[in-house]
Formats: sequence, structure tokens, C-alpha cells
Amino acid sequence: MAIRLFSSNELGYADEMQQVELFPVPSPCIDVCQSNAKGYCLGCLRSRAERQKWHDMMPAEKLRVIDLCALRKAKLEAIIQAKKENKKEKEQIKSENSSSSEV
Repeated sequence: MAIRLFSSNELGYADEMQQVELFPVPSPCIDVCQSNAKGYCLGCLRSRAERQKWHDMMPAEKLRVIDLCALRKAKLEAIIQAKKENKKEKEQIKSENSSSSEV
């Protein structure tokens, strides 16, 4: 009796199979649950669709959403930092201008 092994394509699976997760992927929700104008949560930074579909997602999809949230957070922090630096530069220029006009 011969045993035949089937490839993932023959079984109807994609070339890359989902890795089985031993533990569920926790939700990134931090109970802020307010959306900005674009629909992203101000707490976890998930999009509206990502929040709505979270419970139906496969673990790999959830991990991808968490990665996207981390990228969004880094981008947001960079924007905030740039605004702070811009404000500081403007204040410094204003201070220098007022000092030179007093002379």
C-alpha cells in the first residue's frame, strides 16, 4: 500500500500557509474608542474596517494590523515631533528678531 503526499496547491491552500498560533492575538484596543476624521481610532490607531473585522481575522492578519498600527504610531510621533521643533524654531526666530529690534 502506497501513501501519497499532497502538495498544498493540490489541497487548495495558498503557497504560503497560515502559521497556527498557539495563543490568540490580543486586541490592541486601549479603551479610548474615539475616531478621527479619517476613521482611525485615537487609541489603538486601527482603521474602522480593521476594528469591525478584528474578530473574523486570522492570527496572521491580526499581527499585520498590529504592525500597521505601530507604523501609524511612529508616523504620528514623527509629525508631532516635527511640529514641536517647528514651533521652537519660530519662537527662537521671534525672540532673535525682538532682541535685534531693541538695539
